[in-house]
Order: sequence, then C-alpha cells, then structure tokens
Amino acid sequence: MKYPKLNDMFLKTQHFFLDYTNFTDGSDGYGLTSDHSKLPERASIAATGFMFCALILAVESHKLTKDSAKEIVLKTLKTLKKLDHYKGFYPHFLNRSTGERWGLCEYSTIDTMLMMMGLIAVDAYFNDVNIRKDIDFLFDRIDWSSFITIYQGKKVFAMAYNPDKEGDYVQGQPGYIYHWHMYAEQLMMYLLYDNDDAKELYDNLERPIGQFNHYTYVHSPANTLFIYHFPLAFIDTKNYVDANGFSIYDNAKIATQAHQALSQSLSHIYKTFHAYAFGFNASDTPRGYRVFHAIPNHTNTVKTDGTVSALSVVGAYPFMPNIIQPSLEYLLKIPGFSGDYGFTDAFNQENELWVSDKIIAIDKGLEMLSIDAVLFQTIHQLVTNHARIQQGMKRLSWKKRG
Repeated sequence: MKYPKLNDMFLKTQHFFLDYTNFTDGSDGYGLTSDHSKLPERASIAATGFMFCALILAVESHKLTKDSAKEIVLKTLKTLKKLDHYKGFYPHFLNRSTGERWGLCEYSTIDTMLMMMGLIAVDAYFNDVNIRKDIDFLFDRIDWSSFITIYQGKKVFAMAYNPDKEGDYVQGQPGYIYHWHMYAEQLMMYLLYDNDDAKELYDNLERPIGQFNHYTYVHSPANTLFIYHFPLAFIDTKNYVDANGFSIYDNAKIATQAHQALSQSLSHIYKTFHAYAFGFNASDTPRGYRVFHAIPNHTNTVKTDGTVSALSVVGAYPFMPNIIQPSLEYLLKIPGFSGDYGFTDAFNQENELWVSDKIIAIDKGLEMLSIDAVLFQTIHQLVTNHARIQQGMKRLSWKKRG
C-alpha cells in the first residue's frame, strides 16, 4: 500500500466502536454506541448503525471472530426490539446503560435510517435466519405513512417527531417536526421506503442548481459537506443514475471539489484552509459545535470560522483519492490531531493551534466507511447488492449507466 498509515487509521476507526459500545451482558442498553467520546453515557442510534459495520470490518481485519461478531449482532437486535420508539422510529439519543430515551430528544427519521443501513450490512454479511427475522421485524414495524406530510402541495417525509412541548426542536405545538423537502442527507430513505409512491416522494425533492467557479451542482439549502457524503457511505451509486439521468455520486464528487476550491480561494483569510485541509461541515470548533455553509446556498453567504473537520477530508476520499492521500499525510503532521482512534473531530489554526479533544461517533463512522469504500468496498458491496436496496432502486427507476 502506498500509504501504510491509512490501514492503521482504518483499524483505529473500528476500535472506536468496539471501545465506545455497551457490551455488558444483561444491560438494557447492550449494543448501543456512544454519541461522542466526551459524554459516553449518551448513545446515538445512528452511531449504533455504524457499529454494526465496524463489527463486519473488524472480522475482515481479523480483530474479531465471525462468531463473536454474530453474537454481538443478535444481542443488539434484542435491545433494538425492546427500545422505546415511535411508529418504528427511534429517539436520536438514548441512555447507553438503560436504553431509555435521552431527555426530551426527538424521534429521528435520519438517525433511525443510518442505523437501519447498518442492519442491512449485517443481514447481508451473516446471512443468518435469526438475524434476518429480527431485522425484518424492525423494518415491518416502521409506519412510514405517519411520517408523510404535505409541503407546498407535494408529499414529503417529516423529519422527526417529538411529543413534548419543551422537547428538542419543538416550535409551538409538539408533534411532527419540519420536513424533508430538500436535497440532503436523507436520500437513503427513498431506497428503504417500500411503498409504490417512493418515486413520487423522491421526485418531490427540491433540487436547486448552483455554481462556484466552474463547479455546477445540486446543493442543499445550507450546502454543508456531510449531506453529500452520508448517503453514499453505505451505498455505491457510482454506476447508477435516476430516471432523469441524474447521478448522486457525480453530484457529490462535484460538490466535494467545489468545497475544496472555495476553501482554497479563502486561504488568504483563513489560515487553516489549504489544498489538503478544506470543507464547510458540521463539527466541534473552538466555540463549540457549529454547522458551516459553503456557497452556493440559500443565502449566498459563506459561514465558517476556518475550522476544518477530519470528516470533510476523509469523507472526500472516495471522490478525490489523489488529493486525499497526501491530505491525510498532511493532517497526520498536525500536533495532537491524531490519536488512538485516528483523527479527533477538527482543528483550527486561525490564532494559536486548536485541536478538538472530542470524537463524534457518526463522523468517525463516515471516515471508516470512506476508507473502506476506497480500499476494500466491503460495506458498499454488501449493502448495494442487498435485496432491499436493489428493490428500492427499482421502485425509484434507477438504472445502471449504459
């Protein structure tokens, strides 16, 4: 391998999920993975989905036996079957020990779907009748129709549900929260939604086209980089286009290149930006967690403080390998940015060097799957070829490139 440190980083990303998951036998939260390293008792249902993938990759890396990984999956499925849920959708956060909903957090569609993508991966990998039975139960339990709403005369998915007046994201009356009317990170939902109107909901997404320099692409309202990368972490869409000939993969690649170009164009203002350190993302920063915006976006305004997340760079690996390989070498030289689990969340050099001491699980999961997508394609092959995904592509009228 040209860059042997990359394989070391790949193994370290797997170890995060092995070390930050509740594997205590008999615990009501068995199998739940911490949301981030600074608050390990708060689990994330999405992080648990990446944990399922980490088990597979740890077996392939000879760090776990297949039998021991299978036992973990079966025990975690027992947990998932008894956890609190609303219409089959899980709370965004849970207590890692008790499995109880964390505070007044929302029941989240996107976080549940990230977990379900991990279930598809283990279903394909282990091909076990008991695993499949439990996974089918969890899919069948989802009441999709309850989360379909109307926005500007078109059917769209609601984003979340919160029954509590003082609950997270509730504005006014509790209940369903906002809606997925935009092109964003929820794209895998349309593949998993198994009703005949799946294509209608997919087609109803707003797809604004914008440009930076010579890069023209469909962007989200805020144009934050993770929205392009998360849907493709599990599914290889490189060879597929939708009924209109649109490629999610090509669009993500152009968006990634545009983020790098915009970062470089602002390097005279933000010292952290570099050809090898770029992207406008959601991450830890010197002033806490923030979400940054590239242009083009709905306000046509750049939002950043110069912070660069590891997520931006490693997540770009499948789209820009010739840039990202030396980028990783560049980032590894930043003091304190790399440790037992690979990179920490982000760094900033605008004043004195600031390096986050936090590791966010879903970011680490995307890094792990991005490296796998380039080196081995283990998860991509398992998930893309799964019957649920292939059937979803057929419902959406996706087809392979000619």
